[in-house]
Amino acid sequence: NRREWLQSSHAIMSIGAADVPRGCDATEAEITWILSFAGCKSAFLENASQARKLLSNRASLPILTHIFLFDYSDGGADGELGAALTAAGFELLSFDELAARGAAWRSEHPGKVEEALEAGQAEDLATIIFTSGTTGEPKGVMLSHKNFLSQLPDLATRIILYPGERALCVLPVWHSFERLCEYVILNAAAGIIYSKPIGSILLADFARMNPQLLPSVPRI
Repeated sequence: NRREWLQSSHAIMSIGAADVPRGCDATEAEITWILSFAGCKSAFLENASQARKLLSNRASLPILTHIFLFDYSDGGADGELGAALTAAGFELLSFDELAARGAAWRSEHPGKVEEALEAGQAEDLATIIFTSGTTGEPKGVMLSHKNFLSQLPDLATRIILYPGERALCVLPVWHSFERLCEYVILNAAAGIIYSKPIGSILLADFARMNPQLLPSVPRI
């Protein structure tokens, strides 16, 4: 989990599109199945190893056209992998390049993103979260914006956070509880600290940052 994912997710939903989150531990077969079944046209990937999974299964992803890399140094357009992705028909951009293009586009089209936001309806599809696949092929759960937004007023009375306080987050992006907690944190004007559910890392971050909240599961 990382800030770039949250920024991408909000950008996708703000223009009326839906995101389909999955973790980096997904196998080639699993991620290919999910992207194909959900009809994804773009993929936001953490690093080059994730891009190689898609490259290996290009024939199964005919409508996927754009790949955006968070960590671009290990798979940039000038490298061997970048050339292979371009040859396979993908347009490859780093997250920073995408943000720069977005800033330029917004300056040339003032108010367009706000128009898209206003056109959105509560019942519109916001996300498709897939199951782990332990009972066969992963199954996509379709959630609307209302599914998330309807919980925020009540949860604000149960999860007490004040502006400027901090929450330490270790659950993955596709975990529906984690995702809702992130909205609760932002709704409270609090801050998100991304860590990892590994004892040495989690405990060190906890001691250093002294958060007020830790969204968790029993195993952690």
